[in-house]
Amino acid sequence: MFFQSDTNLNEEIAYMSKIFFNLFKIPIYFLNSGNKLIFSFENEHSNNPVANNNEYFVELFKNSNSKLPIIKSTIYLENYISVNLIKDDIFLGKFILGPTIFYKATEETINKLLLANKIQMHYKIDLIKFYSSLKVIDFTNLVNIGGLLYYCIYNSMLEPLEIIENNSSIITLEKQISTQNNKVLSSNRENTIFHHSITYEKNIFESIRQGDKKGLLYYINSDPQGEFGVLSSNPLRNKKNLAICIITLATRAAIDGGLEPELAYSLSDSYIQTLDITDNINDVEYLKVKSLCDFAEKVNKIKEFKFPKAIYLCQNYISKHLYENITLSEVAEALGLSKKYLSSLFSKTLNITLTQYIQMQKIEEAKFLLASTNYSILTICELLKFHDQSHFTKVFKKFAGITPKKFIG
Repeated sequence: MFFQSDTNLNEEIAYMSKIFFNLFKIPIYFLNSGNKLIFSFENEHSNNPVANNNEYFVELFKNSNSKLPIIKSTIYLENYISVNLIKDDIFLGKFILGPTIFYKATEETINKLLLANKIQMHYKIDLIKFYSSLKVIDFTNLVNIGGLLYYCIYNSMLEPLEIIENNSSIITLEKQISTQNNKVLSSNRENTIFHHSITYEKNIFESIRQGDKKGLLYYINSDPQGEFGVLSSNPLRNKKNLAICIITLATRAAIDGGLEPELAYSLSDSYIQTLDITDNINDVEYLKVKSLCDFAEKVNKIKEFKFPKAIYLCQNYISKHLYENITLSEVAEALGLSKKYLSSLFSKTLNITLTQYIQMQKIEEAKFLLASTNYSILTICELLKFHDQSHFTKVFKKFAGITPKKFIG
């Protein structure tokens, strides 16, 4: 085991760091007791382009004083593990492994992060490279890696549950929830205030399930026969929390009504992300109602047109992979269908070939990038995986009616 003898400490730290980096392909850093970076092993794009690593680490792990592994997640979906190096009761520094990510970040995910964190669009290319370099590791394996790092340092075994409990404040939270629940019940009884009617709620979500926008608006504007719950003492935050709960339930109702789950969740995420950055109560209320109507309209469209499920899955796959080379073979394989069947079904249903549809969606994304970023035409051409700029211009003019240069004026 490491750090058990009086050999050169820095050599041992560097040696063990290199082993972990080579074994798990995760960046690893060591900060000394003064929070100065001493060693690091990392990939080319493993540094978040919108965050300072050293300041980031100090803030993330500033209150971690024990020997047990600490797991932290950031607003950028990154996950880190830290284990303090303590010898003879003296704190010598900390190992930090990361970043990793729980799931592959799609272009759509990156767009939402840019919006939610008010990051300028010119960072997008660097962020795409950054997230592409991250190792996808689930929480269970993070716990195991933390346990192994601890074992190598202290020659002592930890049960995974010990690490999980050390990274949870569930006991404190349970006490807070119990106390708050008793307060709310007492207050409601004293003031004879009760939550809104369950029938009111059921009518709203049944209207979404049926794609009935007219009925939905009728029930939204009817008497709820009670008060909505208080989810925060801050009025704006309370409105946002209530809206998020309603949108979440509406998402399930829309899925029950036939809306493809991934499309429903994407729509839900879009509204919730927008809600989160809204600072006007009236706008929050508008977004809540708009989202419910949007779900009802989309369910109604499905019931009217009755597109085959494969078409929705195909459109969703294309939407999620716009920044990649998309071929008929790849889409068909992803959906578990033959190329011939998918091609025929797509053309018959939408009166456009699958290849043309892919090009059309890529041009829509190109128009968005041209209008909202400072990317050059060549950069956008490369991002969206066109053969060359000449091909991009030709396809752009076919669907937009003008060249990219004329589009940006």
